[in-house]
Amino acid sequence: MIDPDYALIAGIFFVLLAVISLLAALADKRRPGSAIALTVLGGGMIWWASARAPGGYAPTDVPMIVLEIVGRVLN
Repeated sequence: MIDPDYALIAGIFFVLLAVISLLAALADKRRPGSAIALTVLGGGMIWWASARAPGGYAPTDVPMIVLEIVGRVLN
């Protein structure tokens, strides 16, 4: 089973990619289909992670979680 911390970080990453995709679609006057898909995927991952984590996540916990995940990956 995937660790909820990894899902949270991946979800945040997908939402950030969605913002970039939305801006690119608006600049090129295209439909933002990929931005919508990335938002749904990232939002779903964030929701799943917060539902699986004991006690959920507070916004102030996110920077520490990012550092912990980076430390786990580099270790």
